[in-house]
Amino acid sequence: MAYGTMLADTFQSSAANTAPVIRDGSSNEIGQFVKSWANHAGGAPPTARASFNVSSITRSATGTYTNVFTNAVADSNFAVAGGCDGTGMTYSPATTVSTTSFTCYTARASEGQYDRTYVHFIVTR
Repeated sequence: MAYGTMLADTFQSSAANTAPVIRDGSSNEIGQFVKSWANHAGGAPPTARASFNVSSITRSATGTYTNVFTNAVADSNFAVAGGCDGTGMTYSPATTVSTTSFTCYTARASEGQYDRTYVHFIVTR
């Protein structure tokens, strides 16, 4: 077997709405591509600056955002990492998750839940 660099313009799964997986030489799955990500403005309404596999972002309360996937993920055992701008700010991801969405929170330590200018997340499994 030859080892080297692969160059490609497109990777495509053979199944609809399924991301390609990365496998080692023994065909063991060792990784996947990102399932979803977004960079959005907080507040009412939240406004996506850029995103992938996000059909909508809604704000149900100050600093509370529900992110809905365009294409559902296989199960709710995914990981969410995220952040927001501002000193003393925190981002609490994925407290409510399903195959079609998750809810996250932004807060300021001194004031509780708080809307931020920049909120971003990435979903992987």
